Amino acid sequence: MLKITKSRYPKLIYFAQRHSDYNYRDFIQRWRKHAQLGISMPRWENIYKYSHCDSFIEDEHSINTFNCDGVALVWYKNENARKRHVLDLKARKVMQEDEKKTFFNPVRNVSLLTNEHIFQRSKSLNFKFFLCVWKKTKADIKEIQNFWKTIISDDLVKSLKIKYKKFGYIQNHVKLPIETKNLFNDCICVDEINCMDIQLADLLTTKIKSFLSLNKCLDKIDILCTNEKVLYNLGVN
Repeated sequence: MLKITKSRYPKLIYFAQRHSDYNYRDFIQRWRKHAQLGISMPRWENIYKYSHCDSFIEDEHSINTFNCDGVALVWYKNENARKRHVLDLKARKVMQEDEKKTFFNPVRNVSLLTNEHIFQRSKSLNFKFFLCVWKKTKADIKEIQNFWKTIISDDLVKSLKIKYKKFGYIQNHVKLPIETKNLFNDCICVDEINCMDIQLADLLTTKIKSFLSLNKCLDKIDILCTNEKVLYNLGVN
């Protein structure tokens, strides 16, 4: 039986797609600028940690099946802090205006509020892989989340332990009830897997085919390889 730690920090995940004005590398610089604008605001006192995970595009044969230039991870200090952050309408207006110059989609349309479940802790390693788990439209979110948290996690962690001495594994389950309807309504979970080796993609690709065959309520599982940049961490500041 795996020992799972549920984080006390509410966690927002959003999937960044660049504005048409930018190529990938220029977008990453613009995204960092957008982040610094947010960090400079008084409401940032509500944040515990903030990371940008830039899509890895160096290989000739991209392993990514998800059209995304990066993933942002935002941990709030607690639920009350999250609500204070969201209710700061003045700051929200400024950030939303800057989003129009930065992203293809506004953050509210491509974000998920999640509960973070930690299966294996790790310090920062070379690569962070994301698995975006999508359900079929009429399927029950909670039922599939329970399936993913038990059956799938056990299988995946066993395989990772065989292949790697060091790795990290986290499941981020979409928090229910869903507060805001957006493009990710049918995404039920986002997994994070840290490792030193990009060849993990081969294992994950094989596993995805197996997982989809185990539950008919699953629609698809997207994979995204990234490099994580921690931009703010109250735990070390």
